[in-house]
Amino acid sequence: MALHTLVTRAATTLTALTWTKDALPADIASLAQAILDDLNPAHPRIPGAWSNNGVLYIPNRLGGFIPLSPGDTLAVDANGWPIVVSAQSLGAGNAWTYT
Repeated sequence: MALHTLVTRAATTLTALTWTKDALPADIASLAQAILDDLNPAHPRIPGAWSNNGVLYIPNRLGGFIPLSPGDTLAVDANGWPIVVSAQSLGAGNAWTYT
């Protein structure tokens, strides 16, 4: 096993929302609908995976809950898998950008 670089196949494959307590309910709902169960062959949506409480539920993983801090960004890839990027990493300005 060795370290490697991970990139998306296209710049438009991640849908994202920066978490704040003032996030619009419609935006939260849209992102929540995109989070899918990766181990179920039918890939159903995960009820309660993301809501206005700022806690992400990652299906089929031990513990499964990740609280987001204000400014953290939650993205979902084309397969419905959630990705969290911290506000500090985003603020560094050398690895992530918004479109």
